[in-house]
Amino acid sequence: MFKNTVRFLVVVIMLLPLASCGKKINPALLGEWEGKSNNKTFSLTFGKDGKLALGGDIAALGTVFTSFTILTDFGIRPGANTPITYKCLSETQMEVEADLSVLMEKLSAGGDGRPSPDAAKKLHPKETLTFAVAGKELTLTNEKGNSTKLQRVE
Repeated sequence: MFKNTVRFLVVVIMLLPLASCGKKINPALLGEWEGKSNNKTFSLTFGKDGKLALGGDIAALGTVFTSFTILTDFGIRPGANTPITYKCLSETQMEVEADLSVLMEKLSAGGDGRPSPDAAKKLHPKETLTFAVAGKELTLTNEKGNSTKLQRVE
């Protein structure tokens, strides 16, 4: 385990100059990435405009995107009117956020349309992830230490 940690730190340190984030979008992240978990394929597409598109079997993302359970537990694919964005917080961290309130509008037919404070929080999930890009591989790790590896789609 120690060797893996050291390798990871060496890779991160080597990539710091390439992965500058600050106020800009990291160009190393841009494009489509594909991953597999439990024989299920999923994809993430990072746009120049800070938008993030989820594709494939997004339930497989549940181990890393733990605050996105409303999507991952039910395998709901967000549509064009369900914005998911990302922004870089540092050279190795990003924040992913979604506005899923449109789902509540669809699901609350006949209700008063006012979600509880806990439900409202779930409709605006936010996740801070550590990332590392090494060539054609992207590793995302959440605050609990769960990670997934994705390959760049060419």
